[in-house]
Amino acid sequence: VEIQHGTAMQILRALAKRQDMHAYVLPGPKAGKSIGMFKKFPSAGDGLPDMVLLGAERNIARFEVKNKATAPGKTVGYTVSITDKKVVKKTSSFKKLDLLGKEQAFKEEKNAGTYLLPPELVDAVDLEAAVQAKTSAASYQFEAAGSLVTECYGKALAPYRVVTAKGVNGRLSGDYVVIGVIHTLNRWSYKQDFKLLRNARSAGAGGGSLLDKVL
Repeated sequence: VEIQHGTAMQILRALAKRQDMHAYVLPGPKAGKSIGMFKKFPSAGDGLPDMVLLGAERNIARFEVKNKATAPGKTVGYTVSITDKKVVKKTSSFKKLDLLGKEQAFKEEKNAGTYLLPPELVDAVDLEAAVQAKTSAASYQFEAAGSLVTECYGKALAPYRVVTAKGVNGRLSGDYVVIGVIHTLNRWSYKQDFKLLRNARSAGAGGGSLLDKVL
């Protein structure tokens, strides 16, 4: 008897998560031709217009950033070798992360915490890949939410694409990966509410604001 826990999509997402990937579906060129994806978050833009918070070219109505300062951390995993029965230990590396900016999201690596790999992931995949996947998922310290002035932005956002935000501040301006969009269309307007993630800080400008120094 075969017992399946969860939907087919939930199982695919669980498998993808173990490999630092994401399972999702994108619209295809015509109806009934959707495209199934099994990929990592992108780390470079592919043509979306910049989001601009300040100035004459402003196209963002609202932009709020949440800093999950305690989220980033290394991951340690243990397993027992089936050949010699010895304990095998693997530790993730921050140097292997695909950053969306010049610097890590946190100030000092020594202050980052350490995760212990959950037991259900220890035997599921290669141990080194599993600990790195956990650290990669936890590295997205900055969560942004907001809405666009769509008439000024000019394009429809879509998840799993990289967009550049400008005018936020010296540290938080830069590339973000889109993880969610709600499109609202009525007879008066077209609105886009978005959610973004970022795992890095930009270099910042000299003599930046107090917020730059805090972040």
